[in-house]
Amino acid sequence: EKDFLTETTAQCLTRLRKERNMVVADIIRNLEHGDYLYKVFQGTRTASRDVLLSISIAMRLQPEETNRLLCTAGLAPLNQNVCRDFIIYWALKNETPITKINDMLYELAEKTL
Repeated sequence: EKDFLTETTAQCLTRLRKERNMVVADIIRNLEHGDYLYKVFQGTRTASRDVLLSISIAMRLQPEETNRLLCTAGLAPLNQNVCRDFIIYWALKNETPITKINDMLYELAEKTL
């Protein structure tokens, strides 16, 4: 089994995408910055935490998979004690569309994705 700690972000994204039989175009269809996101998948651009969270939502990743992905980029995992992270964690568990997640975040005066 691959050691997740040695995976790059691009390798992790590729593995998760292939496990779900998804293509990059399907994942980023409803996300902004299409060209930039292709480069994130190729490993030629570094993604912010919010970009990786948006990709995780589009890929319908579970919170544990999302946390692994965030760790490959050296970013903080979701913290359920933080309101914004809790909403995103819950939304990942329930496969909530990003538009609804952003509505929930906005209503609670939290930064949207």
